[in-house]
Amino acid sequence: MLVAALIFLLTLTAVIWQPRGLGIGWCASLGAARALRLAASG
Repeated sequence: MLVAALIFLLTLTAVIWQPRGLGIGWCASLGAARALRLAASG
């Protein structure tokens, strides 16, 4: 649960901040991929 909350907060921060001009979709996709990768490995 803690990992899920951390991924959510990191993704939310990236969506709001939009680093290097990335769109909301890219930030959300990266967060989803990160969550899937961690779920598959753990």
